[in-house]
Amino acid sequence: MKVGELGERALVKQLAELIDCTAVLCPGADDCSAIAFDDHYLVVTTDMLHKKTHFPREMSGYQIGWMATAATLSDIAAMGADPLGVTMAMGIPREADVAFALDVVRGCNACCVQNGTMLIGGDTDEHDELTLVGTAIGRVQQDKILTRAGAKPGNAVCVTGGLGLAAAGVRMLLDSRYADHPLRERALKKLFEPQPRIAYGQALAASGAVTALIDTSDGLSLSLYELSTASNCGFCLLAADIPVSDAAKSVSRDRSDQLTLALYRGGDYELLFTAKRERLDAIPIPYTIIGSVIESGMQLYVDGIVQELEAEGYEHLAASGPKV
Repeated sequence: MKVGELGERALVKQLAELIDCTAVLCPGADDCSAIAFDDHYLVVTTDMLHKKTHFPREMSGYQIGWMATAATLSDIAAMGADPLGVTMAMGIPREADVAFALDVVRGCNACCVQNGTMLIGGDTDEHDELTLVGTAIGRVQQDKILTRAGAKPGNAVCVTGGLGLAAAGVRMLLDSRYADHPLRERALKKLFEPQPRIAYGQALAASGAVTALIDTSDGLSLSLYELSTASNCGFCLLAADIPVSDAAKSVSRDRSDQLTLALYRGGDYELLFTAKRERLDAIPIPYTIIGSVIESGMQLYVDGIVQELEAEGYEHLAASGPKV
């Protein structure tokens, strides 16, 4: 079987079975591994991004560096951790301009600074395709760490922000009709310079209300499936409660298309979490309740009709390729 037939998630599961690690959280369950250190956990994650699959030609070097760093820091946010530092390895074609390479690093550094951490090193090498590999290290108290395993039936399912904004940016890039769209700049900003929700993740960890946490970089639906696998539970969502961004609404053909952008497209880097309903008042950040944790099944209520929530979103190595 080829890896393209297997898909990224199934491949990662098989790879994780080969690893004998002493980390508290081994690769495969969460995007970070956690290592006990005094009364804290050190959380570590690595993310790889490529020109072909991640960086549209319209992106500047600065935006490329920012995105690669933000994607890595978002994994730290999804553990409720405080980032300690980021390293970035850059594989770069020899014909690339020096100014471009410097701009990439400026973007990496700016994203680190804005999120209260530092770019502490990395590596450079020649590569036929621009490739960035970021590693982030964070720290969280052992009694505050949040993972994907912990959702319980009856918990509320919640999400930060409006969804589908990055997907709207993709659609605006691909369709010349949206060249002068009033929300184009905002949508492209979300797509090219996503904001890792570091402060939100820390607030959720400190609240004592949250039972499971993940970011939505690959889309809401796939993130729910990841939580379902890790927590051995199901979900019931109410389509009417899903916060679709204004930009997604403005470029959608109908309500079904709006839900497609919000549910099945990635790039928003918001936080998806489950929480104890009796403790919701303890959560100090803006969020929207979109459903409930159930024993099993993946249900989506649309106008009173129950549908199955599809396992669709951004996945590398998928046979049909990532969708936008």
